[in-house]
Amino acid sequence: MDISSVNSSIPTVISSKPYKIMEKNGEEIAVHPSRNQDAFQIDSDKDHVLSEGELVTYLQKKDILRTTQRGGVTVAVNQEKILSDYKLTLQNKELPQTKAYHSYDEVVSELKSLQDKYPDKAQMVSLGKTAEGRDIWALKVGTVPPPPAKEETPDSQWLRADEPKKQDEQPQETKPGVIITGGTHAREWIGNEVALFVAQNMLEQSNSDPSMKERIGKANVWVVPVLNPDGYEYSRTKDSWWRKNRQPIAIETNKEGNIAGLADGDRGVKKGIGVDLNRNFGDKNPDHLFLYRPAGDTPGSTWDDKGASDSIGSDQYRGPGPGSEKEIQAISGLELNPKNNIKGQIDFHSYGRLILYPWGHTSEKEVENAEEYKTVADGMAKIIKDYDGVTYEPQQSAGMYPTSGSSEDFEHINGIMSYTIELEDTFAPDEKDISPTQKRLFGAQMYFIDHIINKHTQA
Repeated sequence: MDISSVNSSIPTVISSKPYKIMEKNGEEIAVHPSRNQDAFQIDSDKDHVLSEGELVTYLQKKDILRTTQRGGVTVAVNQEKILSDYKLTLQNKELPQTKAYHSYDEVVSELKSLQDKYPDKAQMVSLGKTAEGRDIWALKVGTVPPPPAKEETPDSQWLRADEPKKQDEQPQETKPGVIITGGTHAREWIGNEVALFVAQNMLEQSNSDPSMKERIGKANVWVVPVLNPDGYEYSRTKDSWWRKNRQPIAIETNKEGNIAGLADGDRGVKKGIGVDLNRNFGDKNPDHLFLYRPAGDTPGSTWDDKGASDSIGSDQYRGPGPGSEKEIQAISGLELNPKNNIKGQIDFHSYGRLILYPWGHTSEKEVENAEEYKTVADGMAKIIKDYDGVTYEPQQSAGMYPTSGSSEDFEHINGIMSYTIELEDTFAPDEKDISPTQKRLFGAQMYFIDHIINKHTQA
């Protein structure tokens, strides 16, 4: 589904006249009729021909194509690649790099394979299910105790000890935990691959590298390669520019302009699909509500939105309330359960080559341990640059642009040291760039895990 089709500010009657993309060489390429809603918005001069200038302006307005300077920091952006991929999307064509990325089912298969190969160090855990019924899988990498012996009876066979556990069945942890997540935003495919690579390589090195064996012995690393599996699969197979999850939404505007979730059939219902998961983080603590909805941001009103949107047609739609989405409930349940002892998190996004730390909702103040955040970010950036010369810029997240309901602020206020790392210079780099990106970020993650171990392990 095209996200703009649920935005009530856009006319519902779109011209049936075909749209075309004008290439630099003068060639005109047909836009697929299903993309006419997008083309209508792009076509500023209404000549039904989408010039490169119109495409650039539209994508910059949508914050898909970013400027190279944000808050005084250089942002890596591959304009040619982003435009090329978007033109394919307008034609309803698969991106050429699609098959180089793991599908959701392939990710699950790989996690199961790692669990089977390293039963004493790896354990699959279902954090919950999505709106479309997919499991949100984590692979816990650490010291996994052997399953207790059970007497096999016909009535207990379905409770076999070697089957994946749910997170509420996990034992109390004394070791610090670190969470690595990818795939929060559906179209940001490279984060999934970087997160999966971490699990693969930590386990592969655990039998031959004494330092890796020690690291796994001292910490539990929870790898969640695809936090948003519904959105990811939709992005892979239907719309490569899809960002949100796939939760159906129904809202109504009342006389005061406020909105409320309503059942289908109620008067004034406006329907849409999807919530921006990285604008939906929140907990039940009323003192933390400002992180989800800043002061002055009125529920249901879009003119005063701050860091997220109340419009269901927006890519940054925050949802009906803090923590409303199944994916956010799943990951926050892992984070906030005290028996998991989570002390650190890295959330992979794309793009920009940035290492972002809280606060994200405001640039007017720093967190209380800002110097620690800066030191660790600088350390990760140095390791990346020393590896192959590529520069990742550390900065406070709000310096790029303010966001509300984001993971880093939610985790920080709940005592978890949190970074968002924006990978590379496009959402889904070409096949040749996947492996270098995975390797480039691996050492930085080990550095972060070691920092958490040193900070939270008693001598």
